[in-house]
Amino acid sequence: MDKKSVEIFERGWMVFALAMLLLFTGLILHAILTHGAQIAAVERRAPPAEILASARFAQPGLVQVGPNQFELTVIAQAFSFVPNEVVVPAGAEITFFLTSRDVLHSYQVQFTTINVNLIPGEVATLRYTFREPGEHLVICAQYCGIGHHNMLGRLVVVSPEEFAAVAPAPPPAEPAEVAVALPDGGAIYAASCMACHQAAGQGIPGVFPPLAGHAPELIAVDGGREFFIKSILYGLQGPITVSGVAYNGLMPGFAHLSDADIAAVLNHTLTAWGNEALLEADFAPLTPQEVTALRGLGLTPSDVHTLRQGLGLE
Repeated sequence: MDKKSVEIFERGWMVFALAMLLLFTGLILHAILTHGAQIAAVERRAPPAEILASARFAQPGLVQVGPNQFELTVIAQAFSFVPNEVVVPAGAEITFFLTSRDVLHSYQVQFTTINVNLIPGEVATLRYTFREPGEHLVICAQYCGIGHHNMLGRLVVVSPEEFAAVAPAPPPAEPAEVAVALPDGGAIYAASCMACHQAAGQGIPGVFPPLAGHAPELIAVDGGREFFIKSILYGLQGPITVSGVAYNGLMPGFAHLSDADIAAVLNHTLTAWGNEALLEADFAPLTPQEVTALRGLGLTPSDVHTLRQGLGLE
C-alpha cells in the first residue's frame, strides 16, 4: 500500500471517528434536552438504622408538599423496593428521597434518565417531572444478590384528573366505630416476600428457606408466636436449618409495614400452601395489636437469630 492509499485510509477512519463522536454527543444532548440531566445529590449521611428510623423513612411513599409538588420516599432492600408501586401525576415536580436498607442497590426508572446508586447510610435526592402519562418499570441496576433479577417495581404516571380520583382521601376527624378488615396478606406477600420465598412458599434450597411446611412449626413452639412477629419486624441473620437443609443469609426487617400489614402477611404464610392443615386446632390469627406490642425493641437480625436458637429451633 503506497503513501497516498494510507492517507486515504487514515482520513476515512478519522471521518468515521468524528461522525461517531458527533452522533454520541447528539444523543447525549437529546437525552438532556428531552429528559433533563438527572444528577442525584447526597442529602444526608448517617448510620443506616438512624436513617431508616427517621420520620421520612419510617413511612415511605408519596406525599404532596405543595401545589403540584410531591416528595417520594423509597427504600431499596433485598430484593424489592418500598413502596413497590407508585402512582404520580403527570406535570408535577417529584422530589425523590432514596436509600438502601442493606447493600448497594440502584433505582433506575425505565424510559427516563433516572438511575441512582443507593448506598446504605446515604440519602440520595433528585427532582424530576414526568411530562406524559405512562408506565415505567423500576429496576435495580446493581447486582445485589441471588434474587437481583426479581427486584422490580412500577412507577405509573397518570393525568392530574385521574390522580385526583385515585389519591387517598384524608382520614376523617374522628374514626368511625366499625370493624376494620385486615389488608390482603397475599398481595403483601407478593410485593415483599415472594422474590425470595417464591410464589408457593417453597423458597430456594440452600439460599432462601421455605415457608410452606415450616411456618406452622415456628408458631407451634412455646414463644414461636412472638418470634414469628419479631423476625418480620427486625429481620434474621445467622445459620439455620429447615427440613434438613442449611441456610445462612440475611433477611431484612420489614418494620416499615403497618401493624395490620404484618399481621396479614404472617396469617397468609400460616394458612397458604397447605400450612393451614398443619396448624394446631386452637390456633388464633395474629393481630395488629400483637405486632404493636413488639415494636421499638431495638433488636438486630442477629438478636432474632439468637431468639430462634433459644426456642430450640436449628
